[in-house]
Amino acid sequence: MYAAPDRIFNSMSRLLYAPVVVSFSVSLLFVVVESFSESPPLKHLNFTWETPFRLSLTWERPEDLSPECKVNFTLSVTFSQVCSLNDPKRIQKRIQSNKHTLNISNENGLCINVTTNIEQCHDPPKIPPKIFVIPPPSVTLVKNRRYEYSHNKLKCMWKPALDVKDLKFYYWFPPNNSIIQCVPDETLSFEACIIHSPSVSSDMLFLFTGTYNGTVVSNTFMSDPPIYYVKFKKPQLTIQRKQDFLQFLPNASDLNEFAEHCYLYNYTYSVCDKNIEMKSSEKSDAPPEVQYDPFCKYRAQVQIIFKNSCGRGSSEVSDVVEFGRHKDIIFPKIPDPSLLFKEMLINNVSLSDELQQSPAAARLYVPSEEVFRHVGIRAAGVVLAFSALYRQSVEQNAGAMVLMLLDAVREFSKAGLMFAI
Repeated sequence: MYAAPDRIFNSMSRLLYAPVVVSFSVSLLFVVVESFSESPPLKHLNFTWETPFRLSLTWERPEDLSPECKVNFTLSVTFSQVCSLNDPKRIQKRIQSNKHTLNISNENGLCINVTTNIEQCHDPPKIPPKIFVIPPPSVTLVKNRRYEYSHNKLKCMWKPALDVKDLKFYYWFPPNNSIIQCVPDETLSFEACIIHSPSVSSDMLFLFTGTYNGTVVSNTFMSDPPIYYVKFKKPQLTIQRKQDFLQFLPNASDLNEFAEHCYLYNYTYSVCDKNIEMKSSEKSDAPPEVQYDPFCKYRAQVQIIFKNSCGRGSSEVSDVVEFGRHKDIIFPKIPDPSLLFKEMLINNVSLSDELQQSPAAARLYVPSEEVFRHVGIRAAGVVLAFSALYRQSVEQNAGAMVLMLLDAVREFSKAGLMFAI
């Protein structure tokens, strides 16, 4: 699966690093040169890419600064060509020596700012910062990068941005010394590579190389640790009745990699078509309960969330689980027959003509199909009697029988007759 990169990078170093250093040196000529009257800036600010991900910086203290003055330096790095102090992703470090090494990528360019801080010095001069910009690569090889981590495996996915046949993918997890090549998994339907046993809490650095228009191109990327890309399997949910309450019982098979307090269950459910979002609960909590209403249908789903204090991630939302039934299925809403026949009389339309011209009008009520677990004998007899009477009324096209049926149903509903399910 993996290839030792030492021979690969030794053979590629002349192609990878030589053009990169030349382009960076040219950019320095245009960015660094500044003139200040107070005191000259740092001297001999140099940088070198020791590896595709390791940037080494060195400099010397300003000239004409008294030896008795003690100094330290503030190094600020912005991941763009614009040196913004408001960038939330900006790196800033206080450094006592005159050199520093950064594990870093160059995706959109880099702006590096070195400021001199003078301490214990009589009448200290004003020393301007030293700023230089490293441009990004001229060619982008891949796009739409994304990651999924689960059970000691990190799936890295991407899409080629260009038609590069010799595209290769490498990765590095500090503090390991080796940069490892990862061979894409051909069994997957998309460009991806599986990294086994990654360091879950270390930043990830990736390298893509390829030849474009006869020139070797390299792209480097840095991402958050794998713990920020956790992906859980889709959970299952069971609803169980316990006396006058319903319990939501989630079932997930892969919640054993992290501490119990890292898992949260997000429940959403509906009661009689009223949507409710339940407060999240931890894995160790007792199953949540809701009051049970026998005349309502319950629908529920659950999603597993990885707590922010542990990392980032989630599962897909489970399939919808249903329990019970809605009271309108038992006692359907029947249109008021007096209004129906009043409209027919006003428009001088006979019932038989209306039923013949509009078959839909004959379908005054078609009950929804429902599987009954248990229906009382008396209730079943009432339902069968109404069904037979309704079919007879439609077949004979008898308006009087339809009116009798609707009045009976309305009185039946007013009486509040209830039968067990």
